[in-house]
Amino acid sequence: MAETPHARPRSRRATLAPVAARLLSELRRVRKDPADGDAVHDARVAARRLLAAGDLWLPRSDDWEALRTRLEKTIRRLGRVRNLDVAAELLGRGERADAGVREDLLSYVKKKRKAERRDAAAWLSDGRLRKLK
Repeated sequence: MAETPHARPRSRRATLAPVAARLLSELRRVRKDPADGDAVHDARVAARRLLAAGDLWLPRSDDWEALRTRLEKTIRRLGRVRNLDVAAELLGRGERADAGVREDLLSYVKKKRKAERRDAAAWLSDGRLRKLK
């Protein structure tokens, strides 16, 4: 049986590059349209995946610690928006008997979500994206 040539091992950074590129792409989508709930969700997932991959592949790197801190902040910021999206969706469902209370809460959540989306879009500046890159 002939030996099959093995692919050359990839560097750690090369391994993480596609995950990082996905995050940047998703963050650009959020900045373009912060009201896109799918973009917020996808960006948060991409940030969490990069965080997990970096912890696995770059655990003792000084560069990683700086990026890790930025990723954690990004995840928290996106998480606030995503949690409000989920809350609004859940408040839209329910029994007819409590519809009035849910509508009041939904009104509050929508106002808060609008402000969080606006803040998230402003926070995702060109400079911040360059630092993440």
